[in-house]
Amino acid sequence: MQEVKVIFEDEYLLVADKPHGLVVHPSPMARNATGSLLEEVQELIGKKAYPIHRLDRPASGLVLFAKSSSVARELNVSFREREVYKKYLAITRGFAGSGQVNRPLNDENKGNRQPSFTTYKEIFRTEQPFAIGPYQNSRYSLIEAFPHTGRFHQIRRHMAHIGHPIIGDVKHGDRHHNRYFREILNINFLLLRGIELQFTHPITKNSLRIYADLNEVFKRTSHMLNLS
Repeated sequence: MQEVKVIFEDEYLLVADKPHGLVVHPSPMARNATGSLLEEVQELIGKKAYPIHRLDRPASGLVLFAKSSSVARELNVSFREREVYKKYLAITRGFAGSGQVNRPLNDENKGNRQPSFTTYKEIFRTEQPFAIGPYQNSRYSLIEAFPHTGRFHQIRRHMAHIGHPIIGDVKHGDRHHNRYFREILNINFLLLRGIELQFTHPITKNSLRIYADLNEVFKRTSHMLNLS
């Protein structure tokens, strides 16, 4: 088991900071996974927990859990009604700028395409002397991404669709840049991190705003690329 940091906890909820490479819960799609965030959280609280949303296995960041089925039902309604605000950080290829992607996506292995909407905002940009392909320099952006729907690999697929794939995305990304980061820069991670959740507490009705710090991977990469 990897060490999991608890960011927020009360009688009803828990928010954990999922490390890179750890699945949220066991599934047939992750047969070779060792342990899960769900198992780790259940061991911490000593009873059953209910993950409210997903976070891709290679990504890191905030994941919300309920401590009872009744609280889980309330939170699932909030997510379904798009009343939960989620913010991610990502490092992408190219100068991404700011904008939105409104492109239907199929969910996992299902054929039906569902409405999918993501907005994004460039925070910093950099050009580095990395000779990749025919170019002598390479451009990158640090962006904030806000998924307004919850489709499978949504941010990753949307950013790839507009020509700014996330670095380290082996499924939807740019293999040449991924290889350079892995072999030359020694960064072999998907550079996508969930850093903020905002929602109304289902029991107390208080507004909650929960943050995660940059982890060591993001700190090291941002420093290396001068993305600050």
